[in-house]
Amino acid sequence: MSARQFTIALALGLAAAALVGQAAGSAEPAPPTTVPTGAAVGPTTTLATPTTTPPTTAPASTPPASNPEATLDVEDHGEYLAALAAYSTDDSGPHTIVITDHFDFATGIDPTYTGTQPLTIEGNDFTHALGHANRFLVFDSDAELTIRDLWVSEGRAHFRGAFRSDGGAIDYRGTGGLQIVSSAFDRNEAAARGGAVAALHAPVMID
Repeated sequence: MSARQFTIALALGLAAAALVGQAAGSAEPAPPTTVPTGAAVGPTTTLATPTTTPPTTAPASTPPASNPEATLDVEDHGEYLAALAAYSTDDSGPHTIVITDHFDFATGIDPTYTGTQPLTIEGNDFTHALGHANRFLVFDSDAELTIRDLWVSEGRAHFRGAFRSDGGAIDYRGTGGLQIVSSAFDRNEAAARGGAVAALHAPVMID
């Protein structure tokens, strides 16, 4: 290459470089990148939306429910004894025993209630013969006793030494009160007081 050719080539190269530099300098800057909230930035970075937890309101307290009246149906002597035993240890009364059939018993042992809650016996006009062997009920509690539509015959309170022998059919030993409604007692005996019913320390209402 001659000196003249070299000079022309150099001039063309410088001019091309100037044009490239001018084009690069005049380019507008790229707009900033906006990242949507919650979008991933890079492989592992996440911009999470802040959350606000609403205050927790405690539920209004509910008063305890009152104990409903307990009722047991009995149709024979065994169920009658079991009901008296169950209610004698149950303080959630009042209690009701509903007699649904006729049954006699002459065991020589008095069915006894010792619970703290009022007891009602619904007899449904069934008759119970006791064979002069025992009472129908010894109520050894200060709770109230209600006898309704009950028929008892041939009950007996035997003389047993230091044990009370009052009330041939029913011996109420408490102070809360005894109510007898539409009931009948026939041929009952007691070695001491109250041939049919004894309630020595409580008011008695007979209807």
